[in-house]
Amino acid sequence: MFFILDDQNKPIPTTDRLDWSEWHSGNENRCCIGDDTVKDVRVSTRFFGTEISHIRCLWETVALHGYAPLHEYTRRHGNYEDAVRGHRETIERIRGREERGED
Repeated sequence: MFFILDDQNKPIPTTDRLDWSEWHSGNENRCCIGDDTVKDVRVSTRFFGTEISHIRCLWETVALHGYAPLHEYTRRHGNYEDAVRGHRETIERIRGREERGED
């Protein structure tokens, strides 16, 4: 199953992979909720709109140190509002890590 977004950022299911792919190609700016760098950690939250083996990955926040993912910060989100909040909270957690002197 695949998902695209309506005008209010609500996921709409589609079974057509081509529709999903074309929508993503034409809506790159809507797929990226945030892409920020805190010290040397990149935090990115994006809309993927996929469901594989009954596991939905609609939005995902990842933190990367160089090319290495910091798995403890990876979060999946079921709706737009949670994804926005999750992106902000991940940045706050990484800033706290920096203040504590953790690398």
